[in-house]
Amino acid sequence: MSSYNFNRIDIRWFWIGVLINQFALIILLLLLSIRSVWDLVNHYINGLFGLKEHAFTIAYSILIILFLLSVSILIYKLSTAKKGSGKFPLMVIVFFLLQLFLNGIIFSQLYPNLKSMYLSQLPYWLLKEGAILVILPVIIFLTSYILLKNKKKRDFVINVLIVLNGILLMGVLSFSYIAATVRSPQFGKKSLQTEINKSGNSFKINTKDLERFPLDNQTSIHPDISLKLDMEKGGNYLIAGDLTGDGIVEIITLKVWVEPVDINRVKSLVVQSMLVDSITDTRGKILWSWESDYKAPADLGGGRGSSAAVAVFNLETGKENHKLLMATDGWLYEFTFSKDGMVTEKKVTTGKVNSSDCLIIANLKGNGKHELLLKDAYHTIWAYDKDLNLMWKAKNPGGYLLAHRLGAYDINNDGKDEILAGATILNAKGEAISTLKTNTVKLWYGGHIDGIVPIQQNDNWYISVTYCDGLGFALFDTDGNMEWEITGNHYEYLVGGYFFNSPGLKDQFQLISKVHYMDTDPQIMMNQDGRFLGLFEPSSAVFSVDWSGDGFHEMIFTTPASIYSGIERIADFYIPAKEDGFAFTMRVADMIGSAGAKPDGIPDVSIRATDDTGKHFLHIYRNRNGIKPKNYVYPGIGWETSSNYFTKYYEYDR
Repeated sequence: MSSYNFNRIDIRWFWIGVLINQFALIILLLLLSIRSVWDLVNHYINGLFGLKEHAFTIAYSILIILFLLSVSILIYKLSTAKKGSGKFPLMVIVFFLLQLFLNGIIFSQLYPNLKSMYLSQLPYWLLKEGAILVILPVIIFLTSYILLKNKKKRDFVINVLIVLNGILLMGVLSFSYIAATVRSPQFGKKSLQTEINKSGNSFKINTKDLERFPLDNQTSIHPDISLKLDMEKGGNYLIAGDLTGDGIVEIITLKVWVEPVDINRVKSLVVQSMLVDSITDTRGKILWSWESDYKAPADLGGGRGSSAAVAVFNLETGKENHKLLMATDGWLYEFTFSKDGMVTEKKVTTGKVNSSDCLIIANLKGNGKHELLLKDAYHTIWAYDKDLNLMWKAKNPGGYLLAHRLGAYDINNDGKDEILAGATILNAKGEAISTLKTNTVKLWYGGHIDGIVPIQQNDNWYISVTYCDGLGFALFDTDGNMEWEITGNHYEYLVGGYFFNSPGLKDQFQLISKVHYMDTDPQIMMNQDGRFLGLFEPSSAVFSVDWSGDGFHEMIFTTPASIYSGIERIADFYIPAKEDGFAFTMRVADMIGSAGAKPDGIPDVSIRATDDTGKHFLHIYRNRNGIKPKNYVYPGIGWETSSNYFTKYYEYDR
């Protein structure tokens, strides 16, 4: 190696590579380090810190700091070394080896458990998922040095290598890698790519590039009620419920914004009527509005369309009328609407300004739905009685972070709701009774549950989840035992139902989840027994409801708005002024019925869309053929069926 004349390397090429590499490495490693340190601090503040659990994080953070320091020293030495000195070739070699080692660290963070992967998957991961960062530089360097006799060709190849390697490292800086794969877990019982490769009879459905059904055809469903939404005080978050007590739901829209870190705040809200106003002859009359005293950003626009702590429900009667419950700015509000249009306000402090991530109704005393649960992101649950007195609170139940949304269901038939808090299941007193058990994903390490779908089958309950930061999708029983698990990809929302009325499938439920950061943005469908059934792509928010009347679930897609029975598209929703059929948002809840605007107990489809001028409209499509679900959910508390982290499927007699 001493015979090679490193001085022939064009110093300009070399420094281009150095600058690109160092910029990429320093930014990436700093982000990783900040993320790790943030987790440590956050866990320490919330009582989850332990040396044993966080030994890897601490060691990794120290290692990053040491490498950043050593790289900085090396750059300084290279910049001060004379070109003709004997140290320069040695420093180039040291720099190159150090760079390879840093590449190895990055790769190990992206895919730390390469050894346990199936051998058949290796080519896929090596070509597509980052191993090339380590292998390519070694191959090019060794082959060019050993085989090329012409020194000018050697110099050219090494110069190209330096720049190429820097560019490859820049690719690692893409958001998808930082957000989705820095914390890749060990691989579990299955991986998605293996399932796709071995499932020769799986389906693959394109849900986007399809010609819409003719508007005058029965397969094109037109709205029964449409109204313009107020966006001055209203916003992108939408619920509905009977506030006036006349049996007809009102539309409530909220301007929700997020203050760092994960503090959901409501700037304002507005309540609109669905009835036709006698004066204007239009729907959407504003009945009431509210605005927070807390100053929100001036450029908020419509705000966020998800994760608000709000419901329409009367805790005293256990029914949905007269009262709007909402948490924001550290307060829990109860707004009571009288028949003459007067609104009274009651509020209690929660003690934490971020106690506004989720609000659900629960049966904690065994006498009906008279209590509410409130949570922050992602540590504490508060339980309140019908008078808004605090019953109990639980912090990091079972030593785990909370899910995006909570669920409350009587899964052990004791007459009270159990609480699906995330990786931990609680009883009505807030005590941990079981924990989801997985050997492949460290759920205590910074991650939490994204989507939860509890499904009852005869007398048994099953709980399906997706892991945030854990990159997984799994099914468990209520004791926390794993039925099956897929890891290695970033799954988020989750939808469940009985989608196939066919032999071999009709007696088992299916689960759908979006796979983030994958080409074509697919949605994967898994069967109850762990069979991979197929893909819908590109992804589109999907809802499950019986639209045909046979007790099986149809899938309602939003982009474009359409209905699928199994894997067959059977109808489209016509959205006025939106020829492409792309909905802004969609909800599935009981909104109207055969007697006009009065609900009939059958979940309908509501589509929010904008016209060419940017105005927002709500279009409601009555479900004419569907049957009443066994688990009727009031529309004011049924907005979990929005495919947004927590989706409770409707149960039907089949």
